[in-house]
Amino acid sequence: MATMITEVYDAFLAGGAPEAKARKAAEALSSESLSTKGDIVKTEGRLARDIVAAEERLNHKIAEVREELSGEIGAVRGELSGEIGAVRGELSGEIAAVEQKLTRDIAAAEERLNHKIAEVREELAGEIVAVEKRLNHKIDTVREELNHRIDAVKEELSGQISAVDKKLTHEIYGIKQSMAVMKALLLIIIAAQVIPLLKALSVI
Repeated sequence: MATMITEVYDAFLAGGAPEAKARKAAEALSSESLSTKGDIVKTEGRLARDIVAAEERLNHKIAEVREELSGEIGAVRGELSGEIGAVRGELSGEIAAVEQKLTRDIAAAEERLNHKIAEVREELAGEIVAVEKRLNHKIDTVREELNHRIDAVKEELSGQISAVDKKLTHEIYGIKQSMAVMKALLLIIIAAQVIPLLKALSVI
């Protein structure tokens, strides 16, 4: 009996195919699958040999290209070295000229800046003097106003203090009078209690 794929056989049966036809179909698919696997194995072996040969050819070609490029790179490096030396010589002169020009420009700019600073200082000096005068005048005015207010407050406080003194003096006088009355009453009370006691003692 030919080899058959059981899963395929079961699938055909489940789909309603007759048993004989399902078996033949499963066996046919199995033989095709086996032949396909063999072809794949052969193809893989052939591809492996082809890849090895291609890698060898590629490595050989890379080595040749490297040798060619090494010579070309050496020649280009020599040319570039000469050109770089020439450019450096030209740039050195240009850089020196630019540095000298920048030095002169910076010196001129510093002179203009110093001159401008001196002008601004002169302008500010006059403005500062004027501001100081206005500020001093304002300070004097404020001082006068404060002194006037302080004097007014002092007068008001003096009046209040005098009134408080008078009130306190009157209250103290009243308290003294009340204390004198209380002392007299206490003496009368004490006398009223002591006199009968003395009489009782004299009788005894």
